[in-house]
Amino acid sequence: MISAHKHLIFHAITRQEIEQFDLSSFLFVYDPAGRSRQELENLRGALVPFVTGYDDDPRELCEIPEVRAFFSDLNQRWPYFAFFLNTQRETESVKIFLFCALSSTAVCRREASAKFTIAVDWNEAVEIVARSAGKCGPLWDQANTSTADRHAQITSIATALKASPIIYQRL
Repeated sequence: MISAHKHLIFHAITRQEIEQFDLSSFLFVYDPAGRSRQELENLRGALVPFVTGYDDDPRELCEIPEVRAFFSDLNQRWPYFAFFLNTQRETESVKIFLFCALSSTAVCRREASAKFTIAVDWNEAVEIVARSAGKCGPLWDQANTSTADRHAQITSIATALKASPIIYQRL
């Protein structure tokens, strides 16, 4: 389920895929093995994953155990999000991926307010980003990505984590 628009690739991850722990479609599309330089250049920073099928669930995605387990497994089997994910603030891609992949998050709701706090272990988030950045080195090399662009991608991941209309705090 992929559609492209203005250099972004929107990839729907369905509730059925999550409940069945079916990563095959995602891994097939985003497996970097055998990709040409041009293909990798086109895919770098383009992925906007989104989850479907939980619209009627009042919980945040990172509160749903199946979603967390799916993204945790995806993070272990596919450590390339630093290369592929779109980091524009408005896409929320980084937060969706990381907040669901972290082993510890907590959502604290404020009574009579739509605002809530997502408490995360920032050390774990940094470890996940560092691991991904390290694994992406060969992809950046193959895509002929400059050092400045690599740095910009990692910096934009950090910025995307910090910038949000949602209130965050450390655990």
